[in-house]
Amino acid sequence: MRTKHFLHMSFGPADLAKLREALEIWCKEKGIALDSIVAELAASALVNMFREGHQTVPALVAQLRRHKSLSSELAL
Repeated sequence: MRTKHFLHMSFGPADLAKLREALEIWCKEKGIALDSIVAELAASALVNMFREGHQTVPALVAQLRRHKSLSSELAL
């Protein structure tokens, strides 16, 4: 049942604003354009992180910084 909630979670305007702010902060730190493929991958990861319970901007940014694939030189 928990998996169903995870997959069908909806996002309100405040949630989307948090996701956007976290993505903008991380992209600015990394020097990545918001319209790049790397930013798109990060946005996808952010949605999952939010669903996992990381629902504040600082928590989301911290999770992006720790994300192994996104922090590797291959992704950047």
